[in-house]
Amino acid sequence: MRWQEIRPMAGFFKKIFGSHASEHGRALRHPRDLRKGDGLRFGTLDTLILSGERFTVDEVNTYLFGNERSPELTLTSAGGLTVHLTLDEREDPPLFWVSGRLERSDVARLFRLEEFAKLFDDKDGPLTLHRMEEPDSMAGWTASVYLLKVDAAKGIFHKGDYRGNAFFPRPQDGKGLDYYLLADDDAIHMIEVEVYDGGETEVYVGHRFDLSRIEEMWPGSGA
Repeated sequence: MRWQEIRPMAGFFKKIFGSHASEHGRALRHPRDLRKGDGLRFGTLDTLILSGERFTVDEVNTYLFGNERSPELTLTSAGGLTVHLTLDEREDPPLFWVSGRLERSDVARLFRLEEFAKLFDDKDGPLTLHRMEEPDSMAGWTASVYLLKVDAAKGIFHKGDYRGNAFFPRPQDGKGLDYYLLADDDAIHMIEVEVYDGGETEVYVGHRFDLSRIEEMWPGSGA
């Protein structure tokens, strides 16, 4: 999910995360401290492709919805797998959200495209999408039924990390988008859709986990 609310829980997170200090003394106490070049390792997850995998933070970018900034970390594994991580600290306990981009052919395997297209139409009532199949490559990522939770929320995507910056990025420097979110009843499995000004559309499949499933973090070599 591309929003967050920061809460002062550093003492708790020091107990549940393993962290190695760099030679310059920087240590990671919470996933919100991760920045470009840092690394992390997941524990055992329902999405087997992520379980125990080590990732490096390649980028930190920012979504802006109203006056709320939401950082998104782009992670890459040694094997070339790329996923995106966002913190969701509004929940108790806090969660993190991992998503992977889908191609059109992937969407067509999950849903009937004519049903999926109703997402962008005027709606008379609640929209529900039923999954047709879960490809082996998506094992653990998807749910059988999704409900529309966010319908065309206006946002802006900005390249770059604006955490700790007192100034908001200028709207004209970003890319405007309409944001759609579908989720199962437990809000664990989700589908995100971003439709950018000009019509470019990106679809992501994702899963939320408890923060304790991040088992280890370490600073980058240049930290």
